[in-house]
Parts: sequence; structure tokens; C-alpha cells
Amino acid sequence: MDALDIVLDPARPLLARVDDVLRGQGIPGGHAVQGLLRELGALPGAAVDSVAALRPGPLVLAQRQLAPLAEAYAQAAQVAARPVAWSGAAAQSYAHRAGALQSRLHGDGGARRLADTIRYAEALATWMVTARTGVARALGRVLGSAEAVALTGEVRPDQGLARAAADLAAEVLSAVVAATDDAQRLAATWDERIAYAPFFRPLGAGPASVADALRIG
Repeated sequence: MDALDIVLDPARPLLARVDDVLRGQGIPGGHAVQGLLRELGALPGAAVDSVAALRPGPLVLAQRQLAPLAEAYAQAAQVAARPVAWSGAAAQSYAHRAGALQSRLHGDGGARRLADTIRYAEALATWMVTARTGVARALGRVLGSAEAVALTGEVRPDQGLARAAADLAAEVLSAVVAATDDAQRLAATWDERIAYAPFFRPLGAGPASVADALRIG
């Protein structure tokens, strides 16, 4: 449980109230929340729920599970690089395939991509923690605000109430927008590095015929 888990339940009634006022009374002209609403396409309640759904735990677990594979990749690459004790067409076919596999696993191939995947999982988990923390802090600020008192108290609906809702919405949505901006930067950094890389069969590595000579030693 983190700060967002703690503050979310007390904040839900206020977020629902903010959403209702924005829907019912609209937004004061020229208010900064207009741009935030357009950018996110969501009211504060839904926007906060989207961040609350981020769970870094599975990504942290994935890092731990993937780490041992790095050593396995290195060992497999070493095995593939060993010369064979036979010759002939079958040996040549094996050498083609083993060389392709060794290249795939070593250097810029699978080993690097696996390391990048582990680092990407770490970066994504860190982003989730940062996003959740930022939204939790925003909720903490609005829960203790005068605008929250006005919105949840017995106040007759008027333009002042609409402005209070808009102010609180802007505070919360700003934190969500910051998280989405960070996500876009993260994607721009990692998209190419973790792109799928298909395995291409090496040229000249067709199956050896049973008639091909095989010489041991």
C-alpha cells in the first residue's frame, strides 16, 4: 500500500462532487482546467482512477524473473560458438544455424535486448511509482483546501461553486498530465530499443540430405 492507496478512498466523494459540478454548472470562462480536460479527455474522477490502476509490483517481479535469463543467454551463446567434431554437409548446416543463434544471443542480439527489457521494466515501474506519488500529493492538497469545504458543505450552487470545482480539478488533472507527459517521454526513449526483432533463418542453412556425407572426427 502506498500514499495513493491511503488517500484515494477519502478523496473519492470529493472527486465525484467535482465531476458533478463540472458537468452540471460548466467551467468558468478562461479557466486553466479547460486545456487540461481537452488534453486528457476525462474528468478528475476517471483520470485519477487511471493512475490508481497502475501497479508497479508485477514489473518489479518481472525484473527479478528475467535477470537469471541473462546468464542463460550467455551460456547458450558459448555453446553455440563451440566447433563441432564432425564435418560434411550436416556439419556445415549446423554451423550456419549455430552461428546465427550465437549472433542472435550475443552482443547486439538477444542478450542486449534482454538487458534492455529488464531496464525498461525498471523504468516503467519507476514511472508508475512517480505518477502515483504525484497524484497522491495533489489529492492531499485538495482534500484540505477551502474549495473542498465549499464543495462538500451546504452551499447554494452558484458561480463560486463552479470555480471551486474547476480549481480542484486543475490541481488534480495537472498531476495526471505530468504523468502522461512522462509516459510519452518514456515511450520515445524505449520504443525502438524494445521493438520486436524476428529471427531470420540463415542463408545456406537448408536441411542436409540423408545422402550427404557425415564424417566424425
